[in-house]
Amino acid sequence: MSTGRASSEEIRAFWADELPKAPASFTLGEAPCQTRVGRYEEVSFVADDGQKLEGRFIAPRLMKPAGVVLELHDVGRGMRGWLHLSRWLPLGCAVLSFERRSWREDLTEGYEHASPDPADLAFVRQIKDATSAFLLAQELIPDVPALIFGEGLGAGLGLAAGALGELQGSAPAALALLNPVPGDAACVLSSGTPEGPSASIVAWARGADPEGEGGDALFRTLSYADAEAFAPWLAAPVLLGTSLLDTYAPPAAQDRIASSLGNLVCRKTYPRWAHERVNAFEDTAFSFFQPYIAF
Repeated sequence: MSTGRASSEEIRAFWADELPKAPASFTLGEAPCQTRVGRYEEVSFVADDGQKLEGRFIAPRLMKPAGVVLELHDVGRGMRGWLHLSRWLPLGCAVLSFERRSWREDLTEGYEHASPDPADLAFVRQIKDATSAFLLAQELIPDVPALIFGEGLGAGLGLAAGALGELQGSAPAALALLNPVPGDAACVLSSGTPEGPSASIVAWARGADPEGEGGDALFRTLSYADAEAFAPWLAAPVLLGTSLLDTYAPPAAQDRIASSLGNLVCRKTYPRWAHERVNAFEDTAFSFFQPYIAF
């Protein structure tokens, strides 16, 4: 199966025409849980295709926020709960998180071999949603540093959202990304039997392209939404975490992303972890973000 990629110029030109904007409308409503130190609100916003998305927003109650964090969750996991998201309050930061629209977690969803337009990919829509949410976070708490934290698929979306925000003058102050997915699909496939969203490429090849004749068009189309493609566009400092037993985001693919990042400040590796939550990475992220917030 061939593994061709679009050029960086072609990918940049595509996204220049597809740049997501901040939501045209959003609403905030007080959540049932409130504390003395935190203001908890349920948020909803409308994506540019009319889809309504819902999320959670928490801001410090007793002080002006020192920053605002967009937190993006991983594949196969819902949006984090109020208590978990409250961990950003001691850092002085507000936080926005949202529930992704329904998706089969299939990187090939929306792909048409007869007309391989990247805009048709369901995952491209996920990237647009994440970027709109990042721009919304900056509207909710303006004039403070905007940060991005993501795990797995959320890290891949966060990398893309940060890069696309930067292209339109709304750059993140810093990003903490753990095992970004998807990253260099060809490298993932060559690393063994992939799991998670990348497994959908193998399923597509077996079901829709058993003769191996459509690989060029598929991989070229997928490259428009690959984390490695967005990595060079980021000037913001990045903390990258890599789990060395990860089969969703194999270390070899993570190495490719790391080498493509424009400003990789720190990289942490976790030899005994697979594709899972890594508490030590979260602790490192808090320390990493501190110099970039507005105390």
